[in-house]
Amino acid sequence: PVVVVWHGGAQTGHLFMDSTAWWQTAAAEGFALALPTRTNHNQGTSSDYDLPIFDKVVQYLKNDGRFDMGRIYTTGQSMGSMESQQFAQETPDYYAAVASTSFYQDYPDAHSDKPIPTYLINGEGNGKDDTGTPYDDRWNRTDDWAQYFLRVNGFVYTPAVYAADGTVTTFGVPVSEPVFTVTGPYDRFETYTWINGQDIPLVQYTNSLYRPHNCLTSEIPMLWDFLEHYRCERDEDGAVTARYYSASAFERDDQVLIQFGA
Repeated sequence: PVVVVWHGGAQTGHLFMDSTAWWQTAAAEGFALALPTRTNHNQGTSSDYDLPIFDKVVQYLKNDGRFDMGRIYTTGQSMGSMESQQFAQETPDYYAAVASTSFYQDYPDAHSDKPIPTYLINGEGNGKDDTGTPYDDRWNRTDDWAQYFLRVNGFVYTPAVYAADGTVTTFGVPVSEPVFTVTGPYDRFETYTWINGQDIPLVQYTNSLYRPHNCLTSEIPMLWDFLEHYRCERDEDGAVTARYYSASAFERDDQVLIQFGA
């Protein structure tokens, strides 16, 4: 398997490799890393700039021949999280699953409305537009994220009501109940996991207490612990035809075809 890691806006792939210690988790768990460097930090959306970069990464992996192309994942921090989560909205066929930290931007015009297992970690002090939970008394990008990914992954969500100018007049709220857990030092990780009728976790959100707009090295294994359970199959045109979940992370023959909406 391969995790494609997108750095933050003021970083490079090399810097992000060292500062996040992704290499430690990769070495311990036996997966490969690809860390592209985005050379123009002021360029527009992921679709018009990062997709060509990703296409080159994919072609390299295919040509090498050692990698499981059904287990390509993406992650990132800040701008890199925006890219990862936009890929999940616009081009989910590229990935088996997505998990990232500290930023989400909704792109309604780019919504594919296709399901993909998705995880987002936000810091408690990440900024007013990117903090909180899908259940608090403010509407921000965290709610945009929950509204889109819960819906496309088959969960029930009462949508927000918008005024003519685009402002939210009535908050949306998840109807499907998540499993709530508190873990980590000082109980800092508050995690909501939405699990379908097959007992498969498909959408996960963590409110990471006591941290601002960054990511912790202790969050990196959490991201992998989510990603490693998914793989996908594609047709000759690259479109996903099936997604699978394995409780053992494919160490045993226990993969299950995901039935979104089950």
